[in-house]
Amino acid sequence: MKQLILLLLGLLLLQPATQVFAKDELPFHFTAPVSKKLTSSQLEAAVKNSTVGVIDKAKNTLTFSGEAISIVVRTGPEDDMLSYRIQGLRNPTIVVPEMTSLKVLFVNADEDMFHDFRVGDVKVPFKSKPDTSKTAGSEHLGQVIDGVYNAQEFGYHLHDKGILRYFCSVGSHAKNGMWGTVVVGDGPIPAPDKQMPHKDHGMEGMPGM
Repeated sequence: MKQLILLLLGLLLLQPATQVFAKDELPFHFTAPVSKKLTSSQLEAAVKNSTVGVIDKAKNTLTFSGEAISIVVRTGPEDDMLSYRIQGLRNPTIVVPEMTSLKVLFVNADEDMFHDFRVGDVKVPFKSKPDTSKTAGSEHLGQVIDGVYNAQEFGYHLHDKGILRYFCSVGSHAKNGMWGTVVVGDGPIPAPDKQMPHKDHGMEGMPGM
């Protein structure tokens, strides 16, 4: 009996932790991140295997259907480092149905700075060092080293309608434009996010250089 109990405990420890928030905190359950190291070919394969959304470039939206969605989020290119890229769009508004499981593979493709990816019911505009107490997402991920990307995979079960924000909590990154919107359910899609143009984001508050 003792061996059986130990075996069951071992199996439980191997399962990804799920962080459950109270109803008045966040409208989702969160599966804790798993760290990964990716080569360029592995990243390319992950992008090909992700769920394809309906792109509206005029509205900068990426709309998904279904109950299980998998996306790859990577940081922007060298000339637009304070941004995210998802299926070719810059900081798109992500639209998903209610009661959706959204799996995110976040990849830091920046060669100079740390970044993270957080989701929560937060207010905009962002301030420097935004509050992350009622958000969930990745840890701060380091830069690309010798062509190997730092990444983390985690998940959200989005069970309530509403509007959430995704953002980078490092320094003033969100304040300088590194954020976007998640619309859960069939509610109205907000106007395009007013963010700094990428050539004008400045270099304020950028730890990890």
